[in-house]
Amino acid sequence: MLRGYRTAAGISQEELAGRCGLSVRAISDIERGRTARPYQRSLRLLADGLGLPEHARDALLDSGRCRDATTGFRSERGDLPAGSPFGLVPRQLPIALPHFVGRIPEQQRIGEVAQNGKAAGVIAISGMPGIGKTALAVHWAHQAAASFPDGQLFLNMHGFEADVAPMSAEESVRYLLLSMGVPAARIPADLDSRIGLYRSVVADKALLLVLDNVRDAGQVRALLPGSAGSVVIVTSRTQLTGLSAREGAHLVSLDVLADAESLELLCQRIGSSRVASEPDACALLVDLCGGLPLALAILAARAGSATALPLAAVAKQLTGADVLSCLDTDEQSTSIWTALSWSYLNLTRGSQRMFRLIGIHPGPDITAPAAASLAGIDCRETDQQLRELVRASLLAEQLPGRFALHDLVRQFASRQAERADRDRDRRSALGRVLDHYLHTCRSAAFLMYPARDPIALPPPMAGVSPEPLDTADQALIWLGAERRVLLRAVRAAAAAGFDSQAWQIPWTTSAFLDLQGHWEDWLASGQVAVDSAVRCGDRAAQARAARGLGGALARLGRYAEARVRLDAALRLYQDLADPAGQARCNSDLSWLSEIEGKYDEALAYAERAHREYESAGHALGSARVRSLICLYHGLAGHYGEAIMHGEAAVRLNRHLGNRHAEAESWESLGYARSGLGDHDAAVDCYRRALALYRSSGDKVNQAQALSRLGDCYAAAGNVGAAVTTWQLCADLATGIADGWAEEARIKLSRFSADPRSQAAPT
Repeated sequence: MLRGYRTAAGISQEELAGRCGLSVRAISDIERGRTARPYQRSLRLLADGLGLPEHARDALLDSGRCRDATTGFRSERGDLPAGSPFGLVPRQLPIALPHFVGRIPEQQRIGEVAQNGKAAGVIAISGMPGIGKTALAVHWAHQAAASFPDGQLFLNMHGFEADVAPMSAEESVRYLLLSMGVPAARIPADLDSRIGLYRSVVADKALLLVLDNVRDAGQVRALLPGSAGSVVIVTSRTQLTGLSAREGAHLVSLDVLADAESLELLCQRIGSSRVASEPDACALLVDLCGGLPLALAILAARAGSATALPLAAVAKQLTGADVLSCLDTDEQSTSIWTALSWSYLNLTRGSQRMFRLIGIHPGPDITAPAAASLAGIDCRETDQQLRELVRASLLAEQLPGRFALHDLVRQFASRQAERADRDRDRRSALGRVLDHYLHTCRSAAFLMYPARDPIALPPPMAGVSPEPLDTADQALIWLGAERRVLLRAVRAAAAAGFDSQAWQIPWTTSAFLDLQGHWEDWLASGQVAVDSAVRCGDRAAQARAARGLGGALARLGRYAEARVRLDAALRLYQDLADPAGQARCNSDLSWLSEIEGKYDEALAYAERAHREYESAGHALGSARVRSLICLYHGLAGHYGEAIMHGEAAVRLNRHLGNRHAEAESWESLGYARSGLGDHDAAVDCYRRALALYRSSGDKVNQAQALSRLGDCYAAAGNVGAAVTTWQLCADLATGIADGWAEEARIKLSRFSADPRSQAAPT
């Protein structure tokens, strides 16, 4: 009872000792049950120090008086022992929170369960340390307190604390019985009898019971009322799925606050005017805290204690620093580091290692196969460890099969890895996961674009299990899901000295990033690749990297820089006496000249590339460049020449199985036939090209082909089909920075007023 009153008051044993004049040891002995018969004077001093209201003061004093009593107050229930002061209505909720934002859906969910009334409602709130589980429970409890006239009980179960052992069932049932007014001397010694007495006491009552900081379901099962009318809110870092399965608990999982909610919390704590005066600094502070309420509260407390210091200065102190350490406090109850430490220490040994290694993974998320390679273990063991981390709320499964750490938790995991794992072990883990991505990327690249020239890779490191991909669709889905991870992996590889992977991964992803329109990502990885290839001292790698970077620069309209990179790649291939490499560069230069509107120059580069491919005996390259020659003849108005090259290109690429190059050939041929006025044949060519582009996940060339198909419809007088096709182009190309969407919308604005635009497309 004393522990409960002290916890509700929000003070430590040391603070209570200072208020009442007793020693910390005396208070600790009473709370732990070591002092069997505390003096009434001591209890009165404690009651004064806690500032207890009259009913709570009487209950505390009565609990001391009746320890040796054989009789007591007259029992009001035949099944209860004499001496129970049943007039006591417990009001144990901690102080109402002055600052609380968000959590509207979660509050509504708790309210729905509480109003059900068919059985005792049990709500289990879970989430990572510092996410605001207790804050939500206490906030809702205060709002709903009037609906529970028989009292509100609050019990800290100490499931994850450094200096207090988790509360046992015997302790917790005894505490609740004392809180309900049952004399200590009348509480049975054995657990089953205690539980029976407890359920008899709470039967037919409307109680709100908040069980905070619960370790696992077994810690609270004995405390759940057996009848309707009461509501139990459990908070835990662990996902209490067992409590849901057996007792029907309703699970509520908390995520981080949205940026707007985080900003509102800052406003409440440090004042709206101060936040409004420095919006950029506040946005940075919100970002550093990652939506974690405890981190925001600590930061706000520090900012509030230094009101003369601009928020920009506070943000500057945190930027680039060890944010987790900067957000630590002197109290364990508000220390993010301590909270994470106890969650980490309660993991099994294998899961601790997995947690540490995920801390050195590039992020922002990881799949189970990648985690298996990271740790060098099998998939079954990996799955078990990931599930344990999720249950402990240290890892979040944000999407099915994709797991992520909060940024502050990632810092903690990384620090643990530095402390517990040798440098060579951490490096080996990073090397394994880089090999995992590299070899899976290589498979994906050749499934989607089988005509690419291969690069030789050494076998993956021991313990690496690249993901099995069987189809182009699987490859496209995998690359799309891993795009952000792969970009970070490239940077991590370069930073850690894995220079081979740092240029090879960009090479395997370049076609995907290009044809999906992710050109900024292509540029970023391409710049890393160039520097890494130079450090490798591999001239062929330098040529490939320079060529890739030139392509990204060209896509982004930086034509002069692109030409410098492509010319440099061409010179490297000339020095290496590699005619196929020279042909690839000349092919790229022809495309660069095309987008600059220099069609004669583009044709000259393409014909040079064709001759070089022929001399190298490179059939795939030779066939593909024929489609470019077709297009450039068409753009120059040489439609007869264009059709001759286009028909040959279609035949050759189909024979060689190069579906993407065949699509380019059909599109080029369509442009030439449309130029000759043969619109029906041109429409057929464009449709064939579109089907092949879709099968290879090429959004950029789909948009281009749709734009030209719309032009073809318009030239044929089919305005309705043109408008529909341009709209498809605009929708597909939105977000791609090559102008197709904008061009399609300009065409739509011209033609949409035409009544013929309502006609269905043919």
